[in-house]
Amino acid sequence: MTSQIATRCWFQPPSVRDTLRRLPTQIDLYSRVLDSATLVVADRHADHARMLVPEWWGVYIANWSSGKVQLEVEAEPQAN
Repeated sequence: MTSQIATRCWFQPPSVRDTLRRLPTQIDLYSRVLDSATLVVADRHADHARMLVPEWWGVYIANWSSGKVQLEVEAEPQAN
């Protein structure tokens, strides 16, 4: 017998104009149901966002360079 395990993952890519005002509520709700989560955040929000998200969340920092968005991995997501 073979079984498959489905996982629920989430990537949150806010725009550079977004604030982190809603993030605490989103963290609480998504942490209840997701198997892993990754926050993609603008560089200017990185320090504050990292203090808010649980350690198991991934954090990618989005930087605009040469007309392209480049992602820097600050923290890899772990299992919830």
